[in-house]
Amino acid sequence: MTIDNRTNADDVVTKIKAELKKQTKSWRMIATQLGIIVNEYGSGSDTFKSVLKSTGFAKSTALKLASIANSKVLDDKLFEKVHAWTVLYEINTMTEQQIDQLKNELTNPPAYRPSSIPTVAQCKRIKYGVKPSDPYSPVFKIRVDAAAIETGKFTSDEYEEIVAAVTVLQNIAFVRVDETQSYETKAERYLASLRVEIDAIWSKERSDALSQASQKEIEYDEDEMLEIFKVDKEAFFTELGYETYPSEGDVFEKAKAILEKKQQKLLAKVNEPYRYANSAITTSQKEAA
Repeated sequence: MTIDNRTNADDVVTKIKAELKKQTKSWRMIATQLGIIVNEYGSGSDTFKSVLKSTGFAKSTALKLASIANSKVLDDKLFEKVHAWTVLYEINTMTEQQIDQLKNELTNPPAYRPSSIPTVAQCKRIKYGVKPSDPYSPVFKIRVDAAAIETGKFTSDEYEEIVAAVTVLQNIAFVRVDETQSYETKAERYLASLRVEIDAIWSKERSDALSQASQKEIEYDEDEMLEIFKVDKEAFFTELGYETYPSEGDVFEKAKAILEKKQQKLLAKVNEPYRYANSAITTSQKEAA
């Protein structure tokens, strides 16, 4: 019999979700958990894909977070107050010489920037130098319906399709593609709301199961059962003889439906999926862009 000593993916998902609900998130902890899954299962594994689906992270974002998980560079005391994962990622991709320059600026901050906490702009300036006038001109702009992102209508799967298409485009001579954080920022807002609804549904199911068990005079240790619920919901409900509990998928869909009702005003702003796609760009659309 082969024993699988790898970390339980469900435990990782639980820890990440709990951290995402906090007002001040520990991106280092989230990065560590994603790093564990990437290291133990691989970024192309079904387990990794399942974690992405459960936590709502796009693959590109998750891989960036995972890359900072075991960074010795980020252990430096000068970076202890850095909370933004985008800054941590930029620091982790700097050379030793660039990091030395960053440390010098943080230790002896210039008068025009007295803060001792690094920023993405500061890291990029050190990495790439002062940005010169851009020799590239925009020919096309890829825009995604903002309301569709914030209501979950535009999913991470569709975002990955854009990433795949852009990867092809940036291999064309004289073409450069610039990435923004717009999708990740708006998508995170939606996912945070969705997680609140999911947790509320499970909380009610848990309370109903405990209440029914008490009515049937089934003996149980509540503290022990609550611990079981955190790691194995099926075992929790089975132990209490609660047969009508929903599946993870059912809870997910129910949470989406509840959230949709709460987002009716925002949903009303979502355009038809192909309203502007594959059509001639009119003068009014150019002006709107």
